[in-house]
Amino acid sequence: NMIDIKTFNTVGLTIAGRRHISMGKDNEDGYEVFEDERLLALCVADGCSESPCAKAASEAVLEALIEFAQGDIWEMKAKQLKTSVLKTIDKYLLAAPYEYRLLACTCALVIYNKVSDSYISLAIGDCQALVMTEELEPKQLLAPVNIFRHREHTVFANSSMAANAMKVEIGFASNIAGFILVSDGAEQLCEPANAEDLVQLSSACVLSTKHAQATIEKCHCTCNK
Repeated sequence: NMIDIKTFNTVGLTIAGRRHISMGKDNEDGYEVFEDERLLALCVADGCSESPCAKAASEAVLEALIEFAQGDIWEMKAKQLKTSVLKTIDKYLLAAPYEYRLLACTCALVIYNKVSDSYISLAIGDCQALVMTEELEPKQLLAPVNIFRHREHTVFANSSMAANAMKVEIGFASNIAGFILVSDGAEQLCEPANAEDLVQLSSACVLSTKHAQATIEKCHCTCNK
């Protein structure tokens, strides 16, 4: 029997926010995509701006997440996934030429299994993920975590609180048309009032990467007005 495998177009963009621009700084977030015949992995990471090693932290965490995504993880339960991903992240952070405590970073990861049409998703801190249903309705998959509901206080991957605060969702993608991952700089895009922008963005991803990136920039400007 032939297996009907879904195909997803992918697009990513990182834009420096107003605060970073005013300070003459680049942003410390990033994204990575990995794909082979078996799986598609999407991840975002955002280094803590107050840390001098923020960019190094996000780069290390992205490498760790891509390695983790390719591992033997599909029979794991949520608790095992948390332990395994933090172990992999720690391996990369400890290998970085900086103090571990300075490598503060939030992240989100979605791994789609093309064969089983299932996914594993997780997030640490104030990064978050949404799904776009086949009916083009955005729904939150992974909510951001902020300590005491305070927007400026979150949990980082190198924190002792990371395991307890980590969000994990496992499921089937039967009614999912796409996944959307964002760092805290684009959190307004995930609010219900901006659902139309998300639909437009998802549609643009289907059309072309170039069109999608232009849409992301437009949505980013709209959210920052």
